[in-house]
Amino acid sequence: MAFLNELLSAAKIWKDPDSVKIVETVLRACKIQKAQQLLAEAGDLEMNCRWKLTDEDSFQILRKLGDGVYELYQIQAFESLICNRSYAIAHDIIDVHDMGPEGPHDIMKAYGYFSIKQMKSIHGESTEEVLAVYRFELDAGNYDNLLSTRRSADAYQTVSYVKTYTWEDAKDMIQTISGYCKE
Repeated sequence: MAFLNELLSAAKIWKDPDSVKIVETVLRACKIQKAQQLLAEAGDLEMNCRWKLTDEDSFQILRKLGDGVYELYQIQAFESLICNRSYAIAHDIIDVHDMGPEGPHDIMKAYGYFSIKQMKSIHGESTEEVLAVYRFELDAGNYDNLLSTRRSADAYQTVSYVKTYTWEDAKDMIQTISGYCKE
């Protein structure tokens, strides 16, 4: 996956939207395949109750799938031309050991940290989890990991059609998709 992350960075630099979408699709498929493998190994039903509510304000939930691999969902405020304010669902699988060419350094800087050592002194054993959450939030804020209903590509642009919800419908949908159960 490191190679795909580097390829994605290159495609963005080249400003080739078709290549970016192709690489993003392949990268997402690899992440999903890895998650499915980890879930099969751990037992899917048992994993559904391992979700942790990490942010009530965005109904952000997280579960650890494996060594440094986390799955996250959250409700993301979404502005659109059709609706003034509605909500979308962000979802991703983050591998903190495979964060692309920059590694975690750009992510740490965005949250005011200067080194992994500094993060570890504050968050201790939760440092990897915190890094996964930060990466996820940055992607969600850029609308990079929103669940879309379909993608359409033409000669000029690639467009994702994002399904929007009310707050309560988005929360219900996350609980249904993830199998989240309150402890």
